[in-house]
Amino acid sequence: MLIVNPGFDIVGSVADGPAPASTRPSALPSPNPDFMNEVRDSLGPVPKDGEMSAEELDAVLVTIADWEWQSVVSQYPDSVRPEVDLIRVVEAHERSAVQVDCLVARGIDARVTSGDSYTYGGGTEEDLLRIFRCAAEYPTRPEPELTPKQVGYLYDYQVKFAVPCLERLGYVQATPPYRADFIASWPEQDWRPDFGAVTDSKTSRAIEEACPTMPTGLF
Repeated sequence: MLIVNPGFDIVGSVADGPAPASTRPSALPSPNPDFMNEVRDSLGPVPKDGEMSAEELDAVLVTIADWEWQSVVSQYPDSVRPEVDLIRVVEAHERSAVQVDCLVARGIDARVTSGDSYTYGGGTEEDLLRIFRCAAEYPTRPEPELTPKQVGYLYDYQVKFAVPCLERLGYVQATPPYRADFIASWPEQDWRPDFGAVTDSKTSRAIEEACPTMPTGLF
C-alpha cells in the first residue's frame, strides 16, 4: 500500500514495517499547514485547566538548574558555578535537537540517538561546565500534572494528527490504546507516536516540525 499525504512525497509501502531508508523522501519533510489546521479545528482549543503560572514555572526552572549543577560539583566539588542567562524554555519534543546543537557548538561530541534522546561525550570539568551551560540556557519545559480533560485532548491530537502524519512519512505506528485506558493510565500509558532511531538532529527536527507529536499550548 502506498502512503501518500498532501504536501509530502510518496514514500513507499509500509505494510510490513517502516519504509527502508531508500524509499523515504530524500528531501527533508516539511509541514502541511492544511492538514494541521484541519485537525486543530476539529479538536477545538487546548484545555487550560491546571496550567502552570509564570511564577510556578520560574521556581521550577531554578530547581532544575540547581539539580543540573549537582552533576558538576558531584565530580568537581570546587568548581565555580557560572552565571548563565536563560535563552528560552524548550518543549520536550525539541529537547534533544536543541541540546545537541548547543553542545556541538561548544565543542562537545554529541548526537541525537532517537527522536527524544541524545548522547554526548566529555568528562573534564570544562566539559561539564559546557554541558551545564546548555542545560541552563535551554531548559526543558516542566510538565505540569495534566487533568483528565487535557490527557484526553492529547490522545485525540496524537491519534488524529501525529499518527497519520508520521505514517504518511513511512513511520509505522503501534496501535494506540483505548482512549479511556490512555487517560486512566497517564502518565504510564506506555504508548506514544514515534519516528524511531533517527540519529541526525537536522532530520529529527524536520520530522518533528512536519509532524509535531505534542500539541502546541498543552504544556
